[in-house]
Amino acid sequence: MKILADGTVVYRLRRKDVDGKEHSKVLHPKPEMTNDEILQWLLAERKKFYDSVSMSHGDLGPKTTLNDYFDTMFVRKKRMQVREKTVFDYIAIYGRHVRDDLGRRQIGSVTKLDLMEFYKRLSDKGLGDSTIQSIHRIVRGVFSSALDDEIIGKNVAVGRGIAPRMKVPDGKAMSEDDVLRFQECLQMETPFWRTLYSLMLHTGCRRSEIAALRWENVDLVEGTIYIRHSLVYTPKLGVILDDTKSEMSNRSIPLMHDDRMALYEMYEHCNRGFVFTFSEDPEKPMFPDTISRHLSELCKKYSIAHITPHMIRRTLPTILITKYNVDPKTLQSILGHSNISTTLGYYTMVDDKQRRKALELYGDAIRNGDRKDDDDPEDRVESANCKIEIKQITGSEDVSFIVVKKRPC
Repeated sequence: MKILADGTVVYRLRRKDVDGKEHSKVLHPKPEMTNDEILQWLLAERKKFYDSVSMSHGDLGPKTTLNDYFDTMFVRKKRMQVREKTVFDYIAIYGRHVRDDLGRRQIGSVTKLDLMEFYKRLSDKGLGDSTIQSIHRIVRGVFSSALDDEIIGKNVAVGRGIAPRMKVPDGKAMSEDDVLRFQECLQMETPFWRTLYSLMLHTGCRRSEIAALRWENVDLVEGTIYIRHSLVYTPKLGVILDDTKSEMSNRSIPLMHDDRMALYEMYEHCNRGFVFTFSEDPEKPMFPDTISRHLSELCKKYSIAHITPHMIRRTLPTILITKYNVDPKTLQSILGHSNISTTLGYYTMVDDKQRRKALELYGDAIRNGDRKDDDDPEDRVESANCKIEIKQITGSEDVSFIVVKKRPC
């Protein structure tokens, strides 16, 4: 607001466009307007002014379609913020699910109800909650970027109840019996594959990290590997050596003796470039999907249950936590997770045997308490009013807990 020499009150609006150029406009309210009328008039004029600046520079504004904003601004921004592989995934997911539906809408006209109806349509098509959540994260990011660019005044994709809640995935890990059988099969494989899978099993490394392992990141004297890169594929660039998934993913992992010896034998044949490569040129990496395809063929070849590289990765924390009670922080550093909740929520699996064992331990605790009564022919705990009997179910490994009232408790 500015008061001129003659007493007239004027207002000035300023705004920078997407190219950084500043625009301004002077507003002169009518003398007969009340304060409330001036306020409402200024708000309306400001909206018109902001919209006009956005539309006159790069054709970006509330009437810009979601598709146009995604292509012209969002992707450009993300290329400066995240890995190229992540950008490729954004483009693929958006193109598959958003572009021909919600993407046609004007970005300023989309409401929360529109988003909820959009996700309902995706669900009706058979998409799972986790997939819809992935789509929602991208859509929410697009609206957040548009809000930052002052193209819209509110991010309608923020809030609860818009997209279905993602349940913790029922991930799978190999049991100890599965691991023993898998290792037996590896003994019949070539040294290349035997060493690669053993290293994945014993270190919990991601498929992309093992494929990216280079000899300069292997210390056979100290018996340690250093995870510093990952291999990623994009249609535009092909297979490239990229940074790890996060800062926590840059880590050192001690080697087991057998893996150390196996790597030493490989080192004698070639000690430069990538550790695992099929090319005569050691600087040419393998395609990461090759590991998944070969593992699938290996399972069929030896008639064992289907195994994926990520199941191998989950096996390490599952066994170490459930059987050996290794602390989660140690596992987090081995696996390279940024958040310990990922280690505990997604990478530690509990099976029926472990649940049964926990109940048996609980039964022992409440049966014996602080005093041992091994001479008692029945497994029971007695209190003043009740007793608890722990009995084996006939024909099953399960145990039952029976509360028997001696008199009203």
